[in-house]
Amino acid sequence: MPYADSDTVTARLGSYAEVLQGDLEQEDLATFYTTADNLIDGYLAAVATTPLASPYPPLIVICANAIVVRDLFAARMAKDIPQHVKDSYDHALRVLELFAKGTLKLSAPDPDQAAYYDLVFSANCRVFSEIL
Repeated sequence: MPYADSDTVTARLGSYAEVLQGDLEQEDLATFYTTADNLIDGYLAAVATTPLASPYPPLIVICANAIVVRDLFAARMAKDIPQHVKDSYDHALRVLELFAKGTLKLSAPDPDQAAYYDLVFSANCRVFSEIL
């Protein structure tokens, strides 16, 4: 099962959905999803076992959808890619780079797992020398 959701991709394509997906065979469309999955797995391979198990972390799904949408535009309307599609794609790649560097961590899909709440802050205790 691909990381991207075909309903979300179609919704994000909006009025371009028929133009960009209309005459493509299922195998051709599947190639776009596989390409996005392979790109994501390439970034995540350093920090996680790939491919990820379903349910996928929401940020991965968002990134996958952005990649598929941009790739469809690039393949079919390369000169007319809307700026918001380009920005979404660039943002997805930046997020994947943060995952790869370990700056951003994948959350466990199950809130009962210890890794679910992986955003942890720590600091040294403050020592006050005077009482106010």
